[in-house]
Amino acid sequence: RIKCDVLRLCETPRKEELNARWEDGNAVRLGKGAGIRTVGGIGFIIGKEWVDKVVSCNVTSSRIGVLNVQISGKATLKIIQTYAPTSTNDDDEIEEFYRQLEAALAQKSTYTIVMGDFNAKVGKGRQDEKYVGKFGLGERNERGER
Repeated sequence: RIKCDVLRLCETPRKEELNARWEDGNAVRLGKGAGIRTVGGIGFIIGKEWVDKVVSCNVTSSRIGVLNVQISGKATLKIIQTYAPTSTNDDDEIEEFYRQLEAALAQKSTYTIVMGDFNAKVGKGRQDEKYVGKFGLGERNERGER
């Protein structure tokens, strides 16, 4: 049994959205995939302790979803779930993903967490970097530079 407040989901290629609450009180929110092949698809499983604290859950595309939770008083937590295109995707699709991510980041909240699959290799951190540590593996690819 897993006990958590929010699980993020990736590669949930559904043809239709799903918003459901299970008998145990937990909830699932899944967005639909894109196109005939239903590529992508993201979502959230929300623990029963947080279900009633959800202010909104917007799956804006098959690659970006935003869950807003009232965590206390006026404090809100915005969780952004991502599923980035791979380096084999068209440059326009990649740029559109980053535009959607920037729009999600611009939404007001007290705290923000961004997580998901960025389909990037960040490798070992460089001396001047703030967010990538020295224990990364492999070589950084073009997507990891972003």
